[in-house]
Amino acid sequence: MEFDQFGRPIRSITYDVAQDSGESVGIPQQPNVERDFAPRQTSVVSQPHPPSIPQIPPANEARDNTPQWKKRLEYVAAGIGIGLLIVNFFQLRATKKSADAARSAADTATQALRAGAEQFRTDERAWIQIDSIKKTIIPPSATFPTLSFRYEVFLKNVGKTIAKNAKLRRISSLGGYPDEKMVEMTLKHFLVPEATQVPFYPIPRAFAPNTVLPIPFTLGGTVPTSNNTLYSTSMGRIDYTDDFNIPHWMTFCLVVWNVAGDLQYCEYGNDQDRNPETPSPKR
Repeated sequence: MEFDQFGRPIRSITYDVAQDSGESVGIPQQPNVERDFAPRQTSVVSQPHPPSIPQIPPANEARDNTPQWKKRLEYVAAGIGIGLLIVNFFQLRATKKSADAARSAADTATQALRAGAEQFRTDERAWIQIDSIKKTIIPPSATFPTLSFRYEVFLKNVGKTIAKNAKLRRISSLGGYPDEKMVEMTLKHFLVPEATQVPFYPIPRAFAPNTVLPIPFTLGGTVPTSNNTLYSTSMGRIDYTDDFNIPHWMTFCLVVWNVAGDLQYCEYGNDQDRNPETPSPKR
């Protein structure tokens, strides 16, 4: 018996074939198969198995042997701690509110103190003003054929304390009626550096309170031209310091406005400072 490549037997089949006789082919006989062959060996491949996880037996629960009185005491202590925490929180809020209120009260008191001090100093400070003006007519002459005038200006400290370090600058001019631009440009000459500014006019350095200076300073002027195109204008500035060492100033502008030589305040140029009486803190 023959076997195939897989070890299986090959069955033999016998046919009776006619030899060119033209007879029909006979029915094939049942093949004889021998079954005395050895059984085929089957190889078995073992499959890998996942590792088994060991079962951990549940641990025995620890038995709480804490006495009941101790548990209650711990609960009470925890409650007291929470209560103290709440109380401290509200105390902290109350303390912050009290501190804010105290700070606000202190700020208000400080502002009130400053306002009171400034009001007191404003009431007590020195104030220099023009008290009166005396006019003198100067008739025309061969050397000056135009009618002119001389004015004596008396200053007064109307305040309650002394005025110190007083300085006066004044200037007279002949030109058009003083408008805002002209007055502003002229008064700026009183603020330029010492070397080029209008020179000081001699006056007392100190003014006693509520007192008129006995010696005036003088101004001059002429009548306006017939067609009212030229006017005599006098402008000036007085600087001083009050008894609290706060600097102050006042300006004036006067114009001869008719043939009688009457003076009139200009529309611009008559002003006072507005310096606060509380000194600014030094940086």
